Amino acid sequence: MQEPELPISRSPGQAAPVAAPRSAGGGDAARLGQDLERRLSQLETRLTEEAEAREKLERQVAAQSEELRVQRAAIARTQRALRGLTRSEEEATEPALREPGKPAGSRA
Repeated sequence: MQEPELPISRSPGQAAPVAAPRSAGGGDAARLGQDLERRLSQLETRLTEEAEAREKLERQVAAQSEELRVQRAAIARTQRALRGLTRSEEEATEPALREPGKPAGSRA
């Protein structure tokens, strides 16, 4: 007896076709039942594995998002510090603001 071909993919609402035993013998029906149980067990195992893989990926994405947030905050701090240094240097090196008769180091 040939095993019935099961569809590889179905639309969400479509039920799986049920193959009727070809002979009246109980052995074929029992074998078909065992085969369906084995396939169902394999699908349940695969579904569990896929759910675990998805959870793992979600945790990785969350960790990477947090790391990206931390890196962006560090970049923002560095940019603020650089802007502050640039402003300090501009204030200290602007000779046009000094009066011509006073030395560079003194302030009045």
